[in-house]
Amino acid sequence: MERVADRTNIETHYSVPRAQTVAGISHLQSVFYYRDVVPDLLIRWKYNGMVELTDIIAYWETHNCEVSYSYDLVTIIPCHWRRRLIRGFDHIWLLANALAKQGLIQTPVKTLQHSKPLPFLHLQAASDRHIDPDHFRTVRSVKDKRILIIDDVITSGATLSAAAAVLKREGALEVSALTVATSREVLLPASRTRV
Repeated sequence: MERVADRTNIETHYSVPRAQTVAGISHLQSVFYYRDVVPDLLIRWKYNGMVELTDIIAYWETHNCEVSYSYDLVTIIPCHWRRRLIRGFDHIWLLANALAKQGLIQTPVKTLQHSKPLPFLHLQAASDRHIDPDHFRTVRSVKDKRILIIDDVITSGATLSAAAAVLKREGALEVSALTVATSREVLLPASRTRV
């Protein structure tokens, strides 16, 4: 498994500059590339109900990412209620709470809600993926807050971009993201910088 962020040297962390990142996201960190065994691991966790992988994934993120505590609010890209009902859990909510328990982030707060079912983007080519910012709505005030969003995988960036757009429209000062994996090598910076 090739890691995006390597924490073997505490001085070395990857941060994606605004110009190379997803629209609306100030900083983006991912632990792994979405290839090799990572897709299988995430499929088992997300779709096959292997929630016991949550703490392992949280451990990897905790030991391979550095998150600034300058965020006012940590939230997630939530599962739509229908998917949560079918699966029996929201894997990102579990991960965010595990990350908080391990001390990487503050306790997450449910801030975003789907206003309609999220399309199955993984069935579409990355260039065809789009989510309207009206897809999400906020369920609490985000005015003048710096927000960190937790998600599992970034492929096209459509979901994070839509979430960031609604958060900024509602008054958020800055939106950053922490994901388990990225399939977008182009997002990696040319140099390593501290987040």
